[in-house]
Amino acid sequence: MSWAYRIARVSGIDIKVHLIFIVFMAILYPLFLNWPGGGNPLAPSVRGREIVIQTDDLEVRFDRQGPVSEAYMLFGGTDAEMKNSISNVFLSGLAIRHASFISQRYPKFYRCSSPGAAQAKQLVEDMALIAADGSTRNTLKRAIALHEDSIASGGDRTCLSFSGEQISLRSAKHREGGFDLTSEFAKGYRQTDFFFVSDAAITDCKELL
Repeated sequence: MSWAYRIARVSGIDIKVHLIFIVFMAILYPLFLNWPGGGNPLAPSVRGREIVIQTDDLEVRFDRQGPVSEAYMLFGGTDAEMKNSISNVFLSGLAIRHASFISQRYPKFYRCSSPGAAQAKQLVEDMALIAADGSTRNTLKRAIALHEDSIASGGDRTCLSFSGEQISLRSAKHREGGFDLTSEFAKGYRQTDFFFVSDAAITDCKELL
């Protein structure tokens, strides 16, 4: 058997292995993203009436308050995934029901020059969102990127619809030392609403108003 034949045979085997790996990943990766907690560094898990997340050093528990389904016009947002952050993203948004009402009198209320801007600002909500899976997490991050690009280019606002549950902080503790950090986190997030998001979609604001 010549060396050229051996090399060609080995190369053929390598190609087949690579093709099998690619097909394998194409099948399993979407399943991984949509698996509860899959593709999310916070690895959220539902335990009875609680949502539990874990960071490098913390274990944080939230009480489930009830289902929610809402759409928001975004006025700000940031990727919150830093060391020991307890949410995937932070958003500042105006509920579409408020946006629709204000737009009847001030169609361009979302622009700073509009007289309706002050009214809208009073109703903007600060939210910390925890994605149920990797696919939802990606949608939340994409909404922030679109919002930033649109603002930079002077375009229209980005809207985000999501469904899931409103949750409230129950406890926060250091995983190794067991130190109770609940009061510190409660103070830091006292003006922030938490949501456990099971599904999210970026929508055209004009269709919602």
